[in-house]
Amino acid sequence: MKELTTRQQNRLTHFDYAQAGCYFVTFCVKDMHEMLGKIIVGATVLGRPHEDATIEAHVQLSKIGEIANNALLYYHEHHPYVRIDKYIIMPNHIHAIIRLLPQAGDRGRSPLQYFVRNFKSYVTKQIGFSMWQRSFHDRIIRSKAEYWHISRYIENNPQTWANDRYYVPPSLRKLTPPKGIPHMNAIFHCTFKLKKSADVAEFLQAAKTLHDEHISKQPGFISWQQLRDGETWLDLCTFDSMDNLNAFLANSENPNEYALAFYSFLNMPSCVARYYTVEVSH
Repeated sequence: MKELTTRQQNRLTHFDYAQAGCYFVTFCVKDMHEMLGKIIVGATVLGRPHEDATIEAHVQLSKIGEIANNALLYYHEHHPYVRIDKYIIMPNHIHAIIRLLPQAGDRGRSPLQYFVRNFKSYVTKQIGFSMWQRSFHDRIIRSKAEYWHISRYIENNPQTWANDRYYVPPSLRKLTPPKGIPHMNAIFHCTFKLKKSADVAEFLQAAKTLHDEHISKQPGFISWQQLRDGETWLDLCTFDSMDNLNAFLANSENPNEYALAFYSFLNMPSCVARYYTVEVSH
């Protein structure tokens, strides 16, 4: 993967960025954190790209990605000198073909820089923190052939995510978001009572087996706590994201032998389940 931490001047020193023309622009999330969405292959949400390039992939935007998308559409329709011919919001960056119209310029300021600064500022205000990498990357589009080559690249970006220079394998990603960016853990909360005939020691052994052999091996699993208040039990199961919790709950619709053994101790009508997210402080 190309080293992205060494920053260089991204724009040509003597080029007039106020002149009309097309530019291929990329702006990124700090440290390549995947804040804008996830790559979807078929019906599966993947933490990494699918190796089979014949399976159509697309981006599922996060709430932050949707805010960015709405901002791009707004600027395209309302900015007097900027048009966005094509764009793609990827998990940790955005590619766009920006067209500057004649007479562009704002008191001598580059309209391209002005647009990117205002776009980033708007998203930052909407989400309450700054997630953007400093500056942006741009490339002057000098011919029709180059324009269509870049256009096809943008269209196919989700399918080529595995080979993208901005893709960071899970093993190399930072475990915590950059300072100022909140992370939300997901918690499954369930209260229940045991059957009157249940043996508590046997129930606890079944719970331990379910934890060791199944739940602890699920993607994104963090912890499972069991609490007791008289006859009422409380299970708190924590995952690193709501996506991973939802995947776990979907798999639980077809319980395995460990889950069935655990459920056999429960008074099922007494079960009350809910789930929610909590912000993690670093």
